[in-house]
Amino acid sequence: MEEYFINTVEQLKQTSGKYARKMTSLLKQIKVEILALPDNPRIKRNEGNPHCFVISSKDIGKNWTPLYHDFRMQYQFIVEALDVSAPDKAYAKLREIINDEQVRITPAPAGAGASSFFGNSWVTHHLRLADNKSHTLKLHPEVVAHLRQIANMPPTNCPSCNGEREWAGDGIRATCFFCGMTV
Repeated sequence: MEEYFINTVEQLKQTSGKYARKMTSLLKQIKVEILALPDNPRIKRNEGNPHCFVISSKDIGKNWTPLYHDFRMQYQFIVEALDVSAPDKAYAKLREIINDEQVRITPAPAGAGASSFFGNSWVTHHLRLADNKSHTLKLHPEVVAHLRQIANMPPTNCPSCNGEREWAGDGIRATCFFCGMTV
């Protein structure tokens, strides 16, 4: 009987190890997909420094924060938020980020420096190292729409007119009642 329990425990360890490896692999694929999402079409990045960009004042809207218009930076912060969550809770974390339309930017661990991808950017340095506090970054509606497509969630905000929860549609495809845009 004791040998049966030992064998069962070993089988459970092997199964949970396989499960953990699959979850880690899926999480890696999701992160790669997020980082490959399209950049903000309204900005023109500086070729010499991809962290710098120009945007027309007519495209800024109500939010003048550079981070709000820098989709690449937002994607990186989302990936980092998924990195700190357990692999089996990463999809739930992604859904939370999508539903809240914001991501929490947490301080880097002591001695780890800032973000590996944006380690030299002023914004990362300022947000992560200057006050060592967490910050909440409101995501651009188009970033949320791109994330919804990856997570196979229907859109809630119109990326064109930012109409909140006025979408009526089937699955990912939806039409805004206000401006008529179909995504």
